[in-house]
Amino acid sequence: MVDDGKGARRAWEGIWWENIATYCGDLWSEWDPHKRRLWDPVPKPRHKVRLPINLAQPTVRTEKAKLVKNKPIVDVQATQDDLEHLNAAKVGDSMLNNYAERTFHLPKIRRRALDWTLICGYGGVFVDYDDTLGTPIEVYQGPEGTITDQRVITAYQKQKKKNPDRLSLEKAQIPQGDLVVKQFSPFQLMWDFSEIYLEDASWCIYTDVLDVNYVEKRWKTTVEPETDISPGTIEKRLLARFDKTSSLQFNPPKGQDLVKVHRLFVKPDHPYFPDGLHMVFCEECVIRKENFPFEHGELPFASMGHIPFPISQFPMSVLQQVKPPVLELSKTESQMVENRNLMSNPGWMIPQGANIEGEIVNKPGMMLKYRPGPNGQKPEIIEPPEIPQYVKDLVENFKDHIQQISGQGETSQGQVPPGARSGVAIAYLQEQDDTRLGPTVSEFEEMNERMGWLILETMAEKYDIPRTVTLYRKHGEPEVLDFVGTMIQGKISVNVQAGSALPRSKAAKQQFILDLWDRKLEQDPRKVREMLELGQGEPDEWQIDLDQAERENRKLLAGEPVEVKEWHNHPAHHYIHRQYMKSADFDEKPDDVKARFEAHDAEHTAEEQKQAAEMAWQQQQGAGGAPTPEPTTNGTQPGAEGQQVPEGPPAQFTPGESPASALDAGPQ
Repeated sequence: MVDDGKGARRAWEGIWWENIATYCGDLWSEWDPHKRRLWDPVPKPRHKVRLPINLAQPTVRTEKAKLVKNKPIVDVQATQDDLEHLNAAKVGDSMLNNYAERTFHLPKIRRRALDWTLICGYGGVFVDYDDTLGTPIEVYQGPEGTITDQRVITAYQKQKKKNPDRLSLEKAQIPQGDLVVKQFSPFQLMWDFSEIYLEDASWCIYTDVLDVNYVEKRWKTTVEPETDISPGTIEKRLLARFDKTSSLQFNPPKGQDLVKVHRLFVKPDHPYFPDGLHMVFCEECVIRKENFPFEHGELPFASMGHIPFPISQFPMSVLQQVKPPVLELSKTESQMVENRNLMSNPGWMIPQGANIEGEIVNKPGMMLKYRPGPNGQKPEIIEPPEIPQYVKDLVENFKDHIQQISGQGETSQGQVPPGARSGVAIAYLQEQDDTRLGPTVSEFEEMNERMGWLILETMAEKYDIPRTVTLYRKHGEPEVLDFVGTMIQGKISVNVQAGSALPRSKAAKQQFILDLWDRKLEQDPRKVREMLELGQGEPDEWQIDLDQAERENRKLLAGEPVEVKEWHNHPAHHYIHRQYMKSADFDEKPDDVKARFEAHDAEHTAEEQKQAAEMAWQQQQGAGGAPTPEPTTNGTQPGAEGQQVPEGPPAQFTPGESPASALDAGPQ
């Protein structure tokens, strides 16, 4: 099957290698399918100029920059509307968009997958699970089975110290295991020959080069290293370009033992494999054979294509289309450089018998001694012909063709077209350029959606032992969560908002937000600063107050006493407390917890009203020339503790306007 797959994609491999060479600036090379190498069909003469004007590389980099400009918005949604499923969706969102993004470096994985897609036309992400990863954890064997809950184990260990003879359980260590998320190239994957799209395939084979020690650690099988494991196609090509003697050879690395490992995945319900199949094998042996390793029953790959090609398994790349005009542009400019060299150092027409030996080297102050011919002939410079104007015009024509083929006009390159003066016109032209990316953006979004689904489904199945994960918050304290897969298993779905990855002009967005401010349609300075994406260092006072209110929420849920201080930022506390009091989770809390929150919120309201009354009295007395008001009961002037009213809290929480209790609050 491996040989059949290689044969089916052999023609595509030549295109992929030529695309890679084009991206590297090696425009004149071609693929030799017989010797499986890149070579020059026409060797370059010494006097010829081959100047690579590599406009193919910025084409790829510009499109990549547009695709990664906005991260796709991935929503984790509950499959039912009850509290258990809603909480599962909340946990799943945190695990995917917070924990997985940081732990598995998903932004970098997305960029690398895009590199393969834009250069070769196809790429994607492989979501695997290695049960040998992670630090082994301590478990105990109890009367009813293995105890894996770390909270139970901690309680047992405390009791063991107090009564060492009373309790006795058998202790063992097991590996936690963890996900392995990596990008793959089109060279690494082959699938069901009867299906064009990977999503419809019933089987696939994934190939990777691994260290033999890793193979032994993961699959408990010793394999022999392969001698010629690294193809080195590009390395051989680079060596051939610089080797003038044709005597150097590319040698694969010998300091590390490597082996090429193939992994066959067959989905369940296959006619020959009802339970599916996962077979790991190399050239010499079968390393492991087992049932399909994932309960979700889908091939663990999320792929995307660049330019659709519906009659083939592999899509096309923009490099295939722009290479011919880029090569012709490079040839034209190379010929113009050759003509310049001829004009600056022209040839000589020397009559026979002029007694001039060797080459004439043109340089300042050159003296040329010669013997005149019978009729007074003397050496003369051969004037090179002038380059026709139509040849010079080809340069701009080729550049226009490259822009049209790649779909990147002047606005994509930061240039304003002639006649475009208003920002609206420029934004419209930019939008038209980006519209051509729509199909590629859809592929990118669907790849991210499937990748997120695979990650959460694998977590739900494989994270069967509770593990502590850290969820980071911007400018806030990290949240620690004891996560186990059953918290989300069968309760969630993953969806990407359509069009969320489309590139948007940051300058146009900022101008739009400022227009909203000027027209008084948005008057919250903090919200405006956040939407402007100006970038912030340390959190401001408003954010610090919100974090303090979040800590109070956790204390109130735990039944701990929380005191309301006069200097608290009461509008910020109202905002956080009432936001939680409107949640479905709060609705399911016991009455004593609800009463505790409502009483605490009422205390903030009382303090807020007290401060508003003192401020109004102070202003009234100040207007009449009265002295400074008397100190408050705690010996300080009103507001002396440095309390600041936030610049732009929601209207329901502005000072002096908060309701007497949460029950009196209007819609928010």
